[in-house]
Amino acid sequence: MSKLVDVVVVVAAVVVVVVVVIVVVVVIVVVVVVVVVVVVVAAVNCASFTFAVSLFLLAWPHVVGQTWVGDVVAVGDLALERLVRQGLTRQQHHGKASRARHNRKIQLLVGLNFLGHVEKYKKMKKQKKKKKKKKKKKKKKKKKKKKKKKKKKRRRFFSKFKIHACTF
Repeated sequence: MSKLVDVVVVVAAVVVVVVVVIVVVVVIVVVVVVVVVVVVVAAVNCASFTFAVSLFLLAWPHVVGQTWVGDVVAVGDLALERLVRQGLTRQQHHGKASRARHNRKIQLLVGLNFLGHVEKYKKMKKQKKKKKKKKKKKKKKKKKKKKKKKKKKRRRFFSKFKIHACTF
């Protein structure tokens, strides 16, 4: 009996140790992935820390390679689209620097393969560009009216009689 008890205790101890090791490894992997994603997103100037964490929470099944992505996608579909839109359109200033940041953000999202939302985003951008811009109305400058000089009427006495002056 004592040998049987010893075997059970040893097996239980081994199982506990294995479970603890697995849990610790999983926690370490998750923490490392979170840190990597947050650092990458922050480096690419995406909106903020919360934006990075939100992206991670929605995308980590892809990163870790889980198979139950369907549920996460169904729940986070609209949220992810909104986050992508916010992150990519946060800075809409024109210029080379902001364009480079914008391109890096798209590269990051393409690299993590975010469920084709980048394609949706690009289509939305094209549609926005197609919209006609309203023309600004130019203010008409008021022209100053020039005062007309009154011409002095020359009185011609002889013109009444249709007689030329030279006839006299």
